[in-house]
Amino acid sequence: MHVAFITAYDPRSPYQVSLPPLGIGYLSAYAKQKCWFVETSFHHTVEELVAAKPDIVAVSSTTENFQHATVMAAQAKELLNVPVIGGGMHITSLPHTLPFTYDVGVVGEGEQTFVELLNLYQAVKRPGPEDYAKLKGIVYHDNGRVAMTPGQDLIKEMDEMPYPDRDLIDHGWKVPSWETVHLVSSRGCPYKCSFCSSSLHWKRFRFFSPEYVANEIEFLRNRYDPQVLYFFDDLFVGHIGRWREVVKLFKERKIHEGVRFRAYARVDLITQQMADELSLIHI
Repeated sequence: MHVAFITAYDPRSPYQVSLPPLGIGYLSAYAKQKCWFVETSFHHTVEELVAAKPDIVAVSSTTENFQHATVMAAQAKELLNVPVIGGGMHITSLPHTLPFTYDVGVVGEGEQTFVELLNLYQAVKRPGPEDYAKLKGIVYHDNGRVAMTPGQDLIKEMDEMPYPDRDLIDHGWKVPSWETVHLVSSRGCPYKCSFCSSSLHWKRFRFFSPEYVANEIEFLRNRYDPQVLYFFDDLFVGHIGRWREVVKLFKERKIHEGVRFRAYARVDLITQQMADELSLIHI
């Protein structure tokens, strides 16, 4: 089964064209780990995607690009006549708005739900509402209405997650990997700010162990030798105890030497001690 990914972005936006989509990288890696029958591809344009002749199309989008994503989904559906799956922050936040262009939308953390969908498509070529109703964490069309199933269980053992499939997604972006590589060491945020979708999408704050983070950084440094490692966590210092374990491990293994780091924090969490610790590992 060939699954083709595409993400909606504005090519005029320097931010949106800078770095590859880690979410798609995780979906691809997890699908390959769990589904022996799956191969994946990633495309920047519908023309590229259609030429690949996939069996399944998966479209990811934020709210600002959702209209563009829906146009791409419609084109893929018309030209390929294959199932089209939608995912990302927008459909998670507003699942009841699922356009008819999509066969199904993935709500929230997507890896396990995506694997279950692929297993369904492997078993049933053209699933109906009665098939979708058996899955968790999706929204779908049922006789003209939008139906939603109960939420998917969150992944409990974060350290069992494979690294993102960077071989798949790392092409066609403005910032080269030798310059900056980004990663995440946690999912979610302990805060529930009204202007942010993080808590709605991830449900609760979870993180990879300090050892997992250190191992991934060593892997990325050996693979790309970047000038900058960019933590894309919603709040890198969200758990102070865990954060200090990360800093300790960085210094013990010297993986902070010869590279700079970027990360996000809240100004009201920064103390003099934390500022000193951040400076020691070049953040």
